[in-house]
Amino acid sequence: MNLQDKVKLYRCLRKRVYEDATAGANAREHKVNQSQLENRVLNICNGASIANYQRNTPAVQSAVWAHMWQKIQYAGIRTGLASSTIASVGFYFNDWTNFDNPAWDVGESLHKNFMERTGVFSNVGRYVANEVKLNKTVKLARKYAMHLQSQAPLSFVTGNHPAANVWDIHAHLLDIGYTRDITALHLMMDLGFKVIKPDIVVTTLFFKLGWLHQHIPGLPANLTVDDLTGEGNYGGMYVYNTKQTIYKAVIDIALQIANAASQQDLRNDIDWVSNNPTRELDIFFVKFDQSLETDWGLTRTLSKEAEAGGRKLRDYFDCDFCLPAAA
Repeated sequence: MNLQDKVKLYRCLRKRVYEDATAGANAREHKVNQSQLENRVLNICNGASIANYQRNTPAVQSAVWAHMWQKIQYAGIRTGLASSTIASVGFYFNDWTNFDNPAWDVGESLHKNFMERTGVFSNVGRYVANEVKLNKTVKLARKYAMHLQSQAPLSFVTGNHPAANVWDIHAHLLDIGYTRDITALHLMMDLGFKVIKPDIVVTTLFFKLGWLHQHIPGLPANLTVDDLTGEGNYGGMYVYNTKQTIYKAVIDIALQIANAASQQDLRNDIDWVSNNPTRELDIFFVKFDQSLETDWGLTRTLSKEAEAGGRKLRDYFDCDFCLPAAA
């Protein structure tokens, strides 16, 4: 499948998410759901801009920190659980200077309070008490506080590398202990760097569409979806969140599509388009596979419908501006 065919398929997927995944009991409800999805997409895309984080002000310092600690919470768990944790402990975690307190050292009082849901954390909402994530957050907060004594917040993320050098920035984040590969990319994406978050949803979709095999020379022909999570015959050789060969390919493919897609075509397809093609593409691929999310206006999981009855995923994209099923 050449690049223009991939663009057509993306346009088809985007349109189907907007038109079909927002179905309602009646036309009015459908419109409300579509408006809800549009507003969420545009707000997220507008926020994912490096320009928003260039200044060294208290507001920007707080915004960068919020992205950093919250992305750690999203790693490896359901979005709902992460969101609940962020809502419950944000009153404390949003201020990185709180973690300067030695009582956050492992085994000390505040550390125990968090893990045991006691003290200041005894009457908050539901949250996940993950010690590994907590320890990473504490160490990161202390490094961030030291950094801000003499430098701007965004350079803590970039390591003073140019914004275009995304893999140098990614390596820097890992060097300073910013958790793991995909979480670092998640942070970078939401700060406006030209990457997507190559999570298992997007990676699986690209795999099923044949794009990984097309893009990665020597990828075994008998690779399965299970291999992407280390549960197949190849063990850990092709795990989506640890092998750069896999997640870099996903990002490269996404960027090629986002750069090649005409903004005017995307606007014509559903009457609107964001100013952030890369972030928007990531959202629509994820929402194609998303479980029902009423706060996004999503009422159907299209990926399940697409593969119902053993149908191949690619055969689902057969609208008038996409490839015919037999292509």
